[in-house]
Amino acid sequence: MECLSIYSTVMNSLMFPSSSLTCEAEETIIDSIHVLATLGSGAFGEVKQVVNPWFAKKLSGRFLALKCINLNSFSKEDHTKFINEVRYQKALSNVRPDLRNPNIVQCFGYQMDRSINQMQIFLEYVDGGDLYDLTVASNGLEPNIAQDYFRQLLKGLGFIHAMGLAHRDIKPENLLLSSHGVVKITDFGLCKAFRINGEERILTDYCGTPPYMSPEVVRRLYRGQPSDIWSAAMVLVFFLTAEYAWDLASELVLLIISLSIVLPSFNKFFFSTCRTYKSWKLRTGLPEPFDRIGVAALSLLRSILNDDEETRPNISRIMQHPWMKCNLTLITVICFSMSFYLRMASRRAAVLVDLSGTLHVEDTAIPYARDALVRLRAIYPESIRLLHNRLQRCGFCIEKNEIFTSLLAARRLVEEKKSRPMLLLEPDALEDFLGPYLGLDTSNPNVVVMGLAPSHFHFKRLNDAFKLLLEGADLVAVHKAKYYKRKDGLALGPGPFVTGLEYATGKEAVVVGKPDKEFFRLGISSIG
Repeated sequence: MECLSIYSTVMNSLMFPSSSLTCEAEETIIDSIHVLATLGSGAFGEVKQVVNPWFAKKLSGRFLALKCINLNSFSKEDHTKFINEVRYQKALSNVRPDLRNPNIVQCFGYQMDRSINQMQIFLEYVDGGDLYDLTVASNGLEPNIAQDYFRQLLKGLGFIHAMGLAHRDIKPENLLLSSHGVVKITDFGLCKAFRINGEERILTDYCGTPPYMSPEVVRRLYRGQPSDIWSAAMVLVFFLTAEYAWDLASELVLLIISLSIVLPSFNKFFFSTCRTYKSWKLRTGLPEPFDRIGVAALSLLRSILNDDEETRPNISRIMQHPWMKCNLTLITVICFSMSFYLRMASRRAAVLVDLSGTLHVEDTAIPYARDALVRLRAIYPESIRLLHNRLQRCGFCIEKNEIFTSLLAARRLVEEKKSRPMLLLEPDALEDFLGPYLGLDTSNPNVVVMGLAPSHFHFKRLNDAFKLLLEGADLVAVHKAKYYKRKDGLALGPGPFVTGLEYATGKEAVVVGKPDKEFFRLGISSIG
């Protein structure tokens, strides 16, 4: 019943647009608009951040986005497109607040500034930028983040489709991200109703952005939902790789459109022109950029990126796919590609886990290892023995003498200088310094070693360290983190206390846990 009530609201707004598309007090809004910044510009005009003229009266939120379209640069047909953008987007925003979808950018109406022939559309202000820029800047998103954004995109699309509408221009540039990590679909200029009075109709105009178009859109004969789902899958490829899926897709489709060619046998023509698509379709290999995508995500993409829109999975089926249901942030076993595995299996390798949680094998940082090692993030107060047990449970076949940690780096430095340490370390870490065969002398200490040891961060213990430093002792810090995560919550790290001792004594601590030149030198000397 909720879906039906939303559908009725949307269709009423579409059939009676005059009552829902204009802002209140249109004549007075122009003088009250206060522009704060220009957020972006394009062929249509500019988008500006403005102070919300209805704040505390009609709309919450201090800021709005104002899309300014200079109509002199466009035809009457384009004018209709802009009106449709407001009509559909505002209709989707006009549902009851408890039924509103958070993954749709809200539209609050438009007004005309006839003095400069400009259309001004009032939109929800989204402060995190678009997902194209974010993906390119990150050289592709980590799988768990891509999965989250893709899931939110599908939820927004599901809401749009439930209203009988197709977006028809799904791409990363039209996906905005809030500072709270909420993905929001925007730009409804190409939106169209594919279901009217319960009857689905076939769409016949090709539109959208070439790299994300489905084959049936180019053939000018397609259904709204499957076409949007194809585009969403192409967006997922871009999320994971920061590259378009097909090597010639953009140029080919642009050529077809520019020549107004209708190709009933589009797939055959596309096969002979686009090597990537041909290889993907015939499964003769795994072309770039798909060779950089995990097996589970590839399985999902295989099911979506097929030419038959009738067998293409709908959103509910996609949501049930194993890749969509698994929690990627809790994966603890790193799967290497077969070629990488064969290279590494032919020789011994050192495994390094630095303080950011990134796995290094020899001099190669393994992509996406940071999330896979999330359960190892609390290892640093622990000994080699405890860390070795954790690594074995995670599937790493490794010996104790092949592990090098920041604690071991501190011990190696103490041994090299033949120092006598005062150890500010937790009991779980002390066995790496005071084991039966280590032979470290802790009498009359002349160096202070400070690690993750909240039980030592009190006046008496720190005052003893302070006196030693004043007498000429050196200061060695495992690292300078402000806090760290334990099973029972957050605990204070050594950072503030190391900094305080440095300031009070004029000493500069040697920080051995940073993955810098000294850290790797000590590691190489330790494990050969």
